[in-house]
Amino acid sequence: MAFFTKSLKNTSNRWSYSWNIFKNKRIYFSLKEGLVFNLFSFLVLLVGIALVITTLPGFFHLTGNIPANASEEQIAALKALWEKNMFTYIWSVRGIAIFLFALSFGLNLFNLNQINKKVKKSLIWFDVKNNERYGLFVFVSFLLSFFAPLQYFWNLYHFQKKMHFRSFYDFENNLISLEDQKLSLFEKFSFYLKSPYFKSLFRFSVFDISIAAVLLGTFLIVSFITSFSALKLTGINLEYIFYITFAFVLRWFKGSILALLADFLNLLIKGAIGTYHWVYAIVPVFVVLISSAFFYFLEKWKKTTIVVGNVILLGALIAVIAVFSYQVGIKQVNEIRISTLFGIRNVSITIIIVFIVLSGIVFLTSLGISIYYLYISVKKDEDFKLDRKKDFAFRLIISFIIVTIIVVVARWLWGPYAYIRWFSWINGKPPRNPYELAIIPILLRSVFIIPFYTFLVVALMAPFFVLKKKYLDAKMHHLY
Repeated sequence: MAFFTKSLKNTSNRWSYSWNIFKNKRIYFSLKEGLVFNLFSFLVLLVGIALVITTLPGFFHLTGNIPANASEEQIAALKALWEKNMFTYIWSVRGIAIFLFALSFGLNLFNLNQINKKVKKSLIWFDVKNNERYGLFVFVSFLLSFFAPLQYFWNLYHFQKKMHFRSFYDFENNLISLEDQKLSLFEKFSFYLKSPYFKSLFRFSVFDISIAAVLLGTFLIVSFITSFSALKLTGINLEYIFYITFAFVLRWFKGSILALLADFLNLLIKGAIGTYHWVYAIVPVFVVLISSAFFYFLEKWKKTTIVVGNVILLGALIAVIAVFSYQVGIKQVNEIRISTLFGIRNVSITIIIVFIVLSGIVFLTSLGISIYYLYISVKKDEDFKLDRKKDFAFRLIISFIIVTIIVVVARWLWGPYAYIRWFSWINGKPPRNPYELAIIPILLRSVFIIPFYTFLVVALMAPFFVLKKKYLDAKMHHLY
């Protein structure tokens, strides 16, 4: 309780200090600061769109809860209602929510920039000497804890108001129709909470527990082998591959719980549980959530998801380049000293150019594969070889997009910050030249990790889809 009170007090002091700076200091941007501000706002807008759409009310998911013996009239009724409300729902209420999310984040990021000017520190890192943390994570947490619930309840009210009838599938395999029911907002929300879909998000079925145990056991065995064998020298681990698998099989909440448990047990078995820190603990959850969102949209809008995935990837790369250029540029030196990792002692400032080239190669590769898939997917030729090409191109592009987005955001963008926070926590002081020390090894490993992860996920996609078709699409109604 004392720890919670102290944390709440520290957070309050940070916001009070931020407000005083915002109120008493002139508002101005240099060209570089304005560019960073706008790029971050653009990236958050894209992420906000993904987050907002993934919180669609349970009705849109109910088509997956219709039993195999449902009549065509029942299925047609649900699809008709879906198509009727989809356009109005997304572009009205969701548009407002996205605007508020992006605007609020931008204002808080501007406030963070004012703090940065005051304490003469960089944009993302923190002042160890005064034990004051001015991290981007504080503001993101604030937005998610305040605007996300507010936006959700407003969406729920608007959605229910627009509907003429509501259909649910209950535990007795009956499709219930609520036609023109005048229910209060509380009654509608309570009815949604009691729906099988909402309960299935958080309750583990017998099948879920069984497959989670198999996945967890496989994860621990593979992790043990890679940690205590020659594979450790490669610096490549398969944790991200397993997190993507957790997302495909269990999705959102249940996949996140399994990822957290797997990460904790992995450190426990290795004897490194004393180094457990939240900056790395949230990465498995992030990978599961991003993967779950990507797989969900693929089931609904295949081609649209591929296009949007490329846009999000481009935004993430631009944001990383902006942060990297800013962090290296503020050093105002011609040469950067890093550790002897990989046998490198000095890295020229031209590493920025190399970083930009690497980002360009990643995006152009994704764009090229996407265009190739979209081109061959419109062909109507019933050729067996063409079908195989379509299938391989589809698995390749979705694997490449999901792997690169995860690597860029979780490793390139979040990785340096996480490393500096963890290093400072372990050693009591930050590393010398912290950003360069963290980002350069990450970039060097990514040259091998991205293609390795991509082709591994491509190979796993075929059994993934078979598993989904035969087992995961089976309707599990016995929950506990």
